[in-house]
Amino acid sequence: MDVLPFNDDLLNYWAHYGIFEDTLRHFKVRSLKRYESISAEGKKFELKASPTEPIFAYPGIDYIKLYRPHSAKMRFLYGGRMPAIYCFGMEQIPTKGDMLFITGGEKDVLSLYAHGFNAICFNSETAQIPESIIESLRLRFRHIIILYDADETGLREARRQTEQLAEYKILNLTLPLCGSKTEKDVSNYFALGNGSKELKALLSKMFSDMYSQTMMMLRSCEIDYDNPPDASKSVVAVNGVPLGTQDNLFCITGGE
Repeated sequence: MDVLPFNDDLLNYWAHYGIFEDTLRHFKVRSLKRYESISAEGKKFELKASPTEPIFAYPGIDYIKLYRPHSAKMRFLYGGRMPAIYCFGMEQIPTKGDMLFITGGEKDVLSLYAHGFNAICFNSETAQIPESIIESLRLRFRHIIILYDADETGLREARRQTEQLAEYKILNLTLPLCGSKTEKDVSNYFALGNGSKELKALLSKMFSDMYSQTMMMLRSCEIDYDNPPDASKSVVAVNGVPLGTQDNLFCITGGE
């Protein structure tokens, strides 16, 4: 593995998404000139970077994940011993925080961090998020939000993950993107000219909608102490013992 220093052309690729060299260094992202290894079939192979096909690397302990953004084949490649649970960005998140995004890929983690947000990703959107990790993260972050791609796969998997992790109150934010190849993930969202302000506005609306439902339910429980309610009247009783009163029975009807 030959490391290639980041030049202007390589940095321009990342800058398109608001990611600069300090973020790349913080996450230990590397640019490679050449990579050679042995395939699962035992054959030796070599990859060489070019101005039109750069090779970026996300190194870990005893493994490496390669990213070739402009390559038609093998955009992602793995080398070494991959861990049982691959999670990018876990080392960089704070001990405590308000929000944590679980997103679809490493580039999205980088772009979110560059815009002031905490984020991690697993191996892919279709990988099941381990409950053991979610349990740990719930102790550290107030809100955990799934932010997957706005394409068919991302929307489906975001719903599935949210449902399977419902007991942990995981939230799901869908970006207002068309879902095309160049307009589907949060990196594309930033590349289109949006920034932290616009993403925070989406979050504000999501939380507002969520808490307005809760407040609507709570208002029915409020007591006006200047006008206290009448004494409860028994509706159902057995041998003089009330089993249901007007204020503890809730009915759902067919119309207003």
